[in-house]
Amino acid sequence: MLRQTELHKLSKKLQSFHANQPSGGLSFQAHNTTSTGNLKEQRKRLVKFLKHAYRGHFALLLPIPWYDDLKLKLTEVYTRLEVKQVKRGNTMAGQDLKNLHDMFIADKEGQHALRIRIEGPPAMGKSTICRKIAYDWACGELKQYKLLFFLEMRHATGLAVIDEIFTQLLPKDFSITKEELANIISQQEKSTLFLFDGLDELIKGKIEGCEIADHIAKKLRAYCTIVITTRPRLRDRYLSDCDLYLIVKGFTKKSTDEYIDKYFKDDKDTGTTLKQQIKVQREDNTDKSITDLLRNPLHVSFLCILWEDYKQNEKENYFPKTHTELYAEVLECTLKRYCTKMSIELNNGEIPELVIGYRDDLAGDSYKIYSAGKINFLKTDISCEQYLDLGLLVRDLGHSRIKAQELYYFYHKTWLEFFTAFYISSQLEVGDTTGLDNLFSNPQKSSPVLKFLAGISESKASGLLFDRFNQKIQTLKNKLNTPRKHLEEVNNFHLYLVSVLNAYMN
Repeated sequence: MLRQTELHKLSKKLQSFHANQPSGGLSFQAHNTTSTGNLKEQRKRLVKFLKHAYRGHFALLLPIPWYDDLKLKLTEVYTRLEVKQVKRGNTMAGQDLKNLHDMFIADKEGQHALRIRIEGPPAMGKSTICRKIAYDWACGELKQYKLLFFLEMRHATGLAVIDEIFTQLLPKDFSITKEELANIISQQEKSTLFLFDGLDELIKGKIEGCEIADHIAKKLRAYCTIVITTRPRLRDRYLSDCDLYLIVKGFTKKSTDEYIDKYFKDDKDTGTTLKQQIKVQREDNTDKSITDLLRNPLHVSFLCILWEDYKQNEKENYFPKTHTELYAEVLECTLKRYCTKMSIELNNGEIPELVIGYRDDLAGDSYKIYSAGKINFLKTDISCEQYLDLGLLVRDLGHSRIKAQELYYFYHKTWLEFFTAFYISSQLEVGDTTGLDNLFSNPQKSSPVLKFLAGISESKASGLLFDRFNQKIQTLKNKLNTPRKHLEEVNNFHLYLVSVLNAYMN
């Protein structure tokens, strides 16, 4: 405690005093079993390992991990996202973050933001921002931080943060104890940076009362810096005390072109034709669908990959115009690649029923996972092992040092939502509204699935979908005459309805 408050002389006196006590007396070493010199060596080893790991893991980007041959260098394709500061406390309203590292610069009063909230829609590049920060630190930038811990909330178990570091970052044979790690962080607290990526992916039952929430609320490690990324509208009580609030706005027109140029640096003609087609689409569309589509870095990556495929198959006159259509195209392309890989013959260019069956099985299991509030598939959740070979799911042995557990998950949560919508749409086509009713029980959480559902649904399914919307609207109308607490629910649902209608009409 004395060291944490920088009373180092008193700390040394206390250590010296207890070192001279007779055997059996109170001993400071009972609480700190590692000598200062040894702890310094442990810290050096830890920093060396983390930097090596981040440089190795984050040097390459895999826009679509199931395309093993597509690996892009982070330094070559990273394009600055538009990140805005929003008026929260003393932050500036609408100020653009010119450089990613600016979030760590002290303000005019010399105060550093210790809790930084980065919010943005699905697939807008929040995780890429975290990877870029970790990679930059590993390459010698952000020198004010001696330690950096990148923790993915999708893998968090709700344990203590020290345990999360052990399970997510350190190999089993790394010779450091939890006590030593805790002491190292305590000594370097003001120069320690945590990245909590995807707080919205931490299951509700695990965030309640867990140590991660205490870290964010400054109940623990109050002087370290923590960056938290999340989708919009996560319960504010976990994030209301953040010192800096940033919103990721995605790619501008300029940064979209820059990304395409970097992606096609070895095939400039193909990149030029894609940019020309984008320009045509923007000029031909009076709505915001194309602009919104191209603001999303993941969608731009999909377009680049599809454009290569279109060129090979002479389909360059086709251009997906909505995010649902884009995901459907990527899925079809993936299934055809699977057929080629497995020497399965296409039926006049159409995917055979056998493979369609694998796709539908994956959709059914995705719906079960989503409905259970999970994002990972256990082995017992897999109803058809053949769909694992499609490459859409990432295999992981889990993060338990004690008992390895085989896990599977989509590399991005939007794919889980897409497949969930796909399954519900098939339910609606046969008149089953069970899945749709479950979505309407929490439309705020289910908004991404509802948007996909509107884009996927055929005539019968869309009829049932909008019947349910009408029923919900009538219910909310009745609430307008009740206390004001219901007004927010009415307004929020109106926003969801507009976004879903846009997805359907486009």
